[in-house]
Amino acid sequence: MKQGQYEPIPVGNQILVIYAGVHGFLDAYPVDVLQRYERDLYKFVEDKHPDILAEIDKKKELDDALDEKIQKVLNEFAEVFVP
Repeated sequence: MKQGQYEPIPVGNQILVIYAGVHGFLDAYPVDVLQRYERDLYKFVEDKHPDILAEIDKKKELDDALDEKIQKVLNEFAEVFVP
C-alpha cells in the first residue's frame, strides 16, 4: 500500500488492504499485481459493499461481526479478481 502525495487513502480502505495482507488473501498473487489488486478492491467494495467502509469508520475497531463481514467481502472479491 502506497499513498500518493496529497492523495490520502481513506482509513476504511487502508484497513481492508492491510487485513487482506495480514490474513493471507494476498499470498497467492505475485507482487507486480498487488497495486492493481488494491485499486480493484477499493472499487469493488465502494460499488458493492459501501456499508462495510462506513461500519469500519464508525466502529473504529474490529469485533467478531465486522471481522466476519470483511472476510466475506475479501473472499467474494477473490472470486472475481483476475491477476
